[in-house]
Amino acid sequence: MLQGEWTFDESNPGGSPGVQPCKEVDPTIAAPPGSKPSASALLLSTLVLGAAVWLWWTTGLAERQTALEVRTVPQGAEITLDGKAVGRSDLTLKDLDPGRVEVVARLTGHREVRREVRLEEGKTGLVALTLSPLPGTLVLKVQGPEEFLLASAEESWETPRELHLEPGEHRFLVRAAGFREKSVRTRVQAGGRTTLAIALEKAPLPSLPPAPPLTPPAPRMPPEPSLPANPSWPRVPTELPQVRLPVNPTRPAVPPRPTPRAPAPRAVLTPVPPPSTPPAAVLTPVPPPRTVPGTVPQPLLTPVNR
Repeated sequence: MLQGEWTFDESNPGGSPGVQPCKEVDPTIAAPPGSKPSASALLLSTLVLGAAVWLWWTTGLAERQTALEVRTVPQGAEITLDGKAVGRSDLTLKDLDPGRVEVVARLTGHREVRREVRLEEGKTGLVALTLSPLPGTLVLKVQGPEEFLLASAEESWETPRELHLEPGEHRFLVRAAGFREKSVRTRVQAGGRTTLAIALEKAPLPSLPPAPPLTPPAPRMPPEPSLPANPSWPRVPTELPQVRLPVNPTRPAVPPRPTPRAPAPRAVLTPVPPPSTPPAAVLTPVPPPRTVPGTVPQPLLTPVNR
């Protein structure tokens, strides 16, 4: 009886009714001497031996083989190992030779990434690659003004036609003289071209304030009437004729006038104080008087100061 077989016994009080496990019996021992093993026993022995060999072989090979695990962000990049395409990430490459290998990851709209990896025998290496997206091209078509200003949160441009931007959503503000400003949004694809059409509306003219009331000018006084000209009055010529007087050659020349001299300074009289003693009497001679014929001269008395 082989391992795993069961016998039915209804008289078994301890176990399940009618079921009793049998004892393990080695087929080589249980077989009577001189008898051949059954076909089922040979088949089972072959399967068990094959499973044991397969487990030993796979376990030992896994421990001895060299492998490389490749991961990328984002996933789905095409992986090339030493110039040979091996699949898309993420993946694990097995049965590799130890040494240095070059791993290249490519993805549409992203920059190519290269990495050199050294593989050790019997070990699994790991390489992680990050692919940065390529900038996208934004083509602007603005209807209305010839010159405009395009501004974002980080930068501004004057009348641009094409912009190279990072992929993703962008917001812009468009301004132009005489037009209303407009805010637009667009999404730029990595490594692609995106066309953005913008139509600007003209701004209304500003309303002028009402003009102030006009003040009537002050009345002007009429000019004074001029007297009418009398036709009988003689007309005075505006330009008098020039008259030339004849020169008399016999007339003596007028001598030049002498240059007037400055007057001499006047003498200044300084008063002399009176002396302390009275001066002596001074006799002043008197001229003889004139006598008139027929008259008797009178004596002339002259006072004398004492």
